[in-house]
Amino acid sequence: MTMVIKNSPIIQELALQEMKTIQAGKFKAHCLALLDEVAQTNEVLVITKHGRPVAKVLPFDSKKDDTDLSMRGLATYVGDLISPVEDEWEAVEL
Repeated sequence: MTMVIKNSPIIQELALQEMKTIQAGKFKAHCLALLDEVAQTNEVLVITKHGRPVAKVLPFDSKKDDTDLSMRGLATYVGDLISPVEDEWEAVEL
């Protein structure tokens, strides 16, 4: 039986080896060209500081861009959200 833990450092290291990585200083110096490259190749670029990943640059996909829609429909407004609450709240002792 094989068990894979998604948050394992080993799994994360293997995933990084498959992606293109660049040091933050080099990314800063060549940012615009690297953004163009990501857009043209549709490859993910991982930015590292001191060998540790700190950011990921992904190609933009207008068909899949759901940043504004990802939470849509999950919340509903009930009652007045602006007026003060008349009920007295009790603190819970831990």
